[in-house]
Amino acid sequence: MPEIWRRLDEVGLQTTEACGDCPRVVLGSPLAGESLDEVLDGTPAVDEIVKRYIGKPEYSNLPRKFKTAISGLQDVVHEVNDVAFI
Repeated sequence: MPEIWRRLDEVGLQTTEACGDCPRVVLGSPLAGESLDEVLDGTPAVDEIVKRYIGKPEYSNLPRKFKTAISGLQDVVHEVNDVAFI
């Protein structure tokens, strides 16, 4: 497993709070910062939320999972998230 985690980390992927009753990884648009139709690049907001909440023990062990999405485009499926800023 350590080798798998190392390889995932090398390409910017993580498994921190990928499941369980916690804040999940925050979804953003794969076209963030690139699309001409984008109203606002949500990447800085996604990065800040991840920094403040993901992997923090005080926000883990919630009553249920908590999913968030942020995008300046209509390409994020907001209906499946608890909170979505589109």
